[in-house]
Amino acid sequence: PRFSIIVPVYNVQNYLAACVKSVAEQAGERDWECILVDDGSTDLSGQLCDALAAEIPGLRVIHRENGGLAAARNTGLQARGDWLLFLDSDDAMAPGLLEALRAALPPTPGMLFIGRHLEWQPDGRLTAHDGLHLVPGPFDSTDYAARLKALYSAGHWSVWKYCIRRSFLQKTGVQFLPDCCWAEDWPFDLELLLHCERLYFLDVVFTHYRGGGGSLLTDAKNLPAAQGLAAAQAAAGEASASGAV
Repeated sequence: PRFSIIVPVYNVQNYLAACVKSVAEQAGERDWECILVDDGSTDLSGQLCDALAAEIPGLRVIHRENGGLAAARNTGLQARGDWLLFLDSDDAMAPGLLEALRAALPPTPGMLFIGRHLEWQPDGRLTAHDGLHLVPGPFDSTDYAARLKALYSAGHWSVWKYCIRRSFLQKTGVQFLPDCCWAEDWPFDLELLLHCERLYFLDVVFTHYRGGGGSLLTDAKNLPAAQGLAAAQAAAGEASASGAV
């Protein structure tokens, strides 16, 4: 496939079908694979992954023990496509994204492409993120700080606005830090920019981002450490109630 879309899945049974639909309904040829990495979901997400894969060509599922977003995305890096995209399972791929990338990538040399996103509001509207300023075209610099500033000024820090050449990641060995269970995009970005002196910004919406309490990133119960803390707190509460503490 030309594109591999890596989707970490954890307890998102209410959003997963819409996320997968946004990929399956992309216009143009079916030159993609979509990898659903079920990260030990405890709701019906794992079963839903399998049901969707049975119906949609190009969809495949990997089930794993819970390890967090970083570990799930690393599992998805066993992808086969020339280009890698990341999508969270409570978000949606913007309509027309793959068609826009097909047009932009062939004539444009580069390893990392960065686009835009829109955020869902409580009333259902999609709005641009305040404070970001994307200037379409290449940005070349041997200055690491300048590259970092350019990336975070235009693209913020979320990997679901990136299109990365898979051979580049293989050559550099860049992965997500599995021990990083919060804002795991940041260390990935920092290491990625060590190896990439050319960024290419596209005036293309990659993702419709849900954000808020429903987000995989901001919902603390999705984090392994948080789950362990919650269990410890519950056990402490039971012990206290019984007079053991």
